[in-house]
Amino acid sequence: MQTEFNYQGKAMGTQFSISIVSKSQEKADTLAHTAEEQIFAYEARFSRFQPESELSILNTKKSSSVSDDFLMVTQ
Repeated sequence: MQTEFNYQGKAMGTQFSISIVSKSQEKADTLAHTAEEQIFAYEARFSRFQPESELSILNTKKSSSVSDDFLMVTQ
């Protein structure tokens, strides 16, 4: 039988939730952890709330080279 597992967190100044339907709590936990790692990686790179993120550096310098990922996210 499959069960829905729910996870919550906060990143980039907002709340997020993850719902995973799985037969295994362990598999759901692993998938949620992987998703959270991606969310926090994006936060570190693109959040205006992180002083070392690409966005914060661009906002501070007013001119800067940005990564292809930055361009993709902002498009």
